[in-house]
Order: sequence, then C-alpha cells, then structure tokens
Amino acid sequence: MNGPAASGGLPRFMSRCRMLRSRRGSVAVEWALGALVFAALLLTGMELGRYYFMAQSLQNLVGEVIRAAVVNTALGDGAEDCTTPKSTYAPLTPMINTADLLICVQRTRVGGTVTINVRGTIPYAFLTPILNGTSRTLSETSQYSYPGS
Repeated sequence: MNGPAASGGLPRFMSRCRMLRSRRGSVAVEWALGALVFAALLLTGMELGRYYFMAQSLQNLVGEVIRAAVVNTALGDGAEDCTTPKSTYAPLTPMINTADLLICVQRTRVGGTVTINVRGTIPYAFLTPILNGTSRTLSETSQYSYPGS
C-alpha cells in the first residue's frame, strides 16, 4: 500500500486533532481560575471587615475615654492630655496596636459649661495583596458638653 494511510500520516494527524479537541482537564482549569477569583473576593471582604472593625474599635475607645473624662475631672483638665488615656483605656480594645495609637483629651470650661474633646487616631494598613500598599489613618473625634462648675 502506498500513500498517507500506508505511512501512518493520516491516522497520526487525526489523533492529534482529536487530542486538540479533547476537553479533558478543562474543568480543572476553569475551577482553578474560578477559585482564584473567589479567594481574592473572600480575602478582600475579610480585609474590609477588619478595617470596619478597627474603625468601630477606635470609636468605642473614644466613647470610653469620654465617659471616663466626665467622671474623672483631672483627666484632660486645661491642656491636652495625650498620655493618660492611652495607658489607661487602650487595653479595653485589644485589636488596636497601642504603640501607634494617639488619643488625646482636653477639658475646657467656658462660663458654666464644661466641654470635653477627645481625639483618637491610628494608622491602618491593608494586608491583602489586592489592597497592598494602601494605608489610611483612622480618626475619631467626639465632644461632650454639660453644665458644670
């Protein structure tokens, strides 16, 4: 027999075409790509949750310091006090790194009104690779006024 069939050229060519049309392994590749996108969305969601948790923790800490300043009249009396609140009230929020925390209290008296101002700031850096390099400064300010002597 002479020709392509005798030399095995046609059947070999057809087997290559069959191999190129084969769908074996395509499910694994599609699943891997889908899992990568899902993992990226999951990590980003967790990171945003951590961000909002830290913002809420800072807000709660500022609220606790305001409450303490109302009771403790020596806290922030006159000049701005940035040391006492940090050492005393920062352990109430374990997720906040106290080394980077700045929380200040200032009490002023004008006429018969006492005003307490509390300011808290902390730097925040995202950890996920998608948001890597993005950093923000979380800040919270609160003011409370009441009649006093």
